[in-house]
Amino acid sequence: MILHPGLKRKWIDYFLTPAHARRAFASFKELYDEEYAHIDVPAAQPPSESHKRPLLVPPTFYDAPEDPDNKDEIAEYLKEPFLPVDDVQA
Repeated sequence: MILHPGLKRKWIDYFLTPAHARRAFASFKELYDEEYAHIDVPAAQPPSESHKRPLLVPPTFYDAPEDPDNKDEIAEYLKEPFLPVDDVQA
């Protein structure tokens, strides 16, 4: 869920208890530090104009676009806007 550009941490915070969300994020951060921190990842692409809102999330789930300025890769990624995607389960 966290690596999905249309969901990120917000789905976990939105649907799980705070304690479960903290454990899920801590597990992700540990996995990321071990497996992904050394990989260069291109910036996320904006969604196409023809996207449809997925049925998995409510219409108020996504944020308006904003420019993050935090250099911590995880914090920077999680601060990026929630953008609708064509297939949430992909």
